[in-house]
Amino acid sequence: MDPSEPSRHHESRAHNDGLRFETFLSNLAARLLHVLPEELDAAIEASLTELAPILGGDRGGIAQFSEEGRCLFFTHPYAAPGADRRLFNSDLAAAHPWWAAELRAGRPVIVPRVPEGLPEEAVAEWAHAAALGLKSHLALPLKVGDEVLGALGVDHVAAYRD
Repeated sequence: MDPSEPSRHHESRAHNDGLRFETFLSNLAARLLHVLPEELDAAIEASLTELAPILGGDRGGIAQFSEEGRCLFFTHPYAAPGADRRLFNSDLAAAHPWWAAELRAGRPVIVPRVPEGLPEEAVAEWAHAAALGLKSHLALPLKVGDEVLGALGVDHVAAYRD
């Protein structure tokens, strides 16, 4: 077997994943242009259901900061069948203060290996991630202008996502 074969396979998979994601974003943009305000929540939830398999996520969704910015709650959760849903009814900022601070500052949170990939100051995240069986996490701040309104997050529980 050619020693570069695993590398080529990984590159090919990454390329295909990238194409699927770009196609999803293009279709999403076209779809949301024509959504009536009363249909927006359903369109967002359908999009999350479509996005999760592309990202390989087991659960996640869109969360919004409260007006004062201290709390962060899911507005549009997604969970694969059988995934733990306890997280959906909790204040994410209280459970994950380091993550929330990073997102409030407009920085993405990308942790391919949880908990060992977390910084020392993420004490609450270490404990909570272990309790939830979290293996990888991705959260992207959602901004309007310079204001961070919330985040799009994806958890990987079944396997690491490097």
